[in-house]
Amino acid sequence: MSYRFYGWETADVRDANGLTPREDYDMLAKLWSAETCAPRMRGDWSPENRTLGQCSITAFLMQDMFGGKVYGVPLGDGNFHCYNVVGDCVFDLTSEQFGGRVLSYENNPEQFRETHFAKEEKRLRYELLRKRFKQEYAVLLKHSGYNCCQAVLCAFAPEAGLPVETLRKMGAAFGVGMGGMEATCGALCAAEMLLGCFLYRGTPILRPARTLHQRFTETCGASICKDLKGLATGRVLCECDDCVRNAVELSLGFVGS
Repeated sequence: MSYRFYGWETADVRDANGLTPREDYDMLAKLWSAETCAPRMRGDWSPENRTLGQCSITAFLMQDMFGGKVYGVPLGDGNFHCYNVVGDCVFDLTSEQFGGRVLSYENNPEQFRETHFAKEEKRLRYELLRKRFKQEYAVLLKHSGYNCCQAVLCAFAPEAGLPVETLRKMGAAFGVGMGGMEATCGALCAAEMLLGCFLYRGTPILRPARTLHQRFTETCGASICKDLKGLATGRVLCECDDCVRNAVELSLGFVGS
């Protein structure tokens, strides 16, 4: 399969779960929207020009996943078009917006999120795109051999600071609910485990754990796997993919706390 973004042919760098920028592009192509577009360009955004106004938030999101640095092509109006450099790999997931215009990806200044996200609207757009991306990233893992618990845990491998293999081992017994018994939802169990990674400082974290559990139950309609699936009633309260998405969203609320 061919792509149209700059550097796609050699974009073989892999994140903690083995995904490449090409797979991330496939997810982002469904997530870029007028909401995530820079306000000054929003009037020109369309599904046919979906990468318009998405460069900085996308580049910093990819930095979250792959590391490396973000650089900016000067556009001559005081703005920069951001792209990623990871080792020898250079890629620009939002280059399509320039059509046939050729950009130079050499000798450009490094860009820093502290500067870009000093603009509140840009920080909020980044957080919105990150939330949607993390949700779909976890669902992709779920459909790639990970159970619900492992999918949520491993979607947060960079933030948790643990190897993916360790996270997969931690979540291995939580498929089909806790203990494989259709008990507490595996996605919820993962979110509770992540609380420990984000919040634990040597004292119990029961209050935030209760809060997370309550919010999950309110959003999904239950916290028990068989109830969520409606095995006894025939009425599905929340599909597994949506349980994963909701667990991811709740976990994001505690990152950096």
